[in-house]
Amino acid sequence: MTVCGAVRAFRNLPTSALTKIAQIASPPTTYQAGELISDGQGEQALLLVVAGKAKVSLLSVDGNENILYLLKGGDVDGQAALFVRQPRLARLIEAVYPTTVIRLRHDAFQDLLASSPLLARELLNSFGARLA
Repeated sequence: MTVCGAVRAFRNLPTSALTKIAQIASPPTTYQAGELISDGQGEQALLLVVAGKAKVSLLSVDGNENILYLLKGGDVDGQAALFVRQPRLARLIEAVYPTTVIRLRHDAFQDLLASSPLLARELLNSFGARLA
């Protein structure tokens, strides 16, 4: 299974479709513990944690950190960003341990779907199988 096969939305896709998606993914980037991975503002992308652990949090008005959830190897953040263009909640994503991530940008993913009707159909069928 390719790295993109770890994304739940892509799990039922054939290897050929996963390969096409992997070709538009960013190169893996490794962040050290304490480094900010993404502030979530303006980035229309899915974030896939390849390895490591990151915390996703919000800062309250009084400056206190509220941890929303943790991401570990194989987890994703922002699947909806591939399909819907909407403002994302201003939150912090910080590496807890050395953490490697890849990104799938909204625009690149949408261009891929437009250029590959077969891939778009396979993705719809994958979603349909999950709904059933």
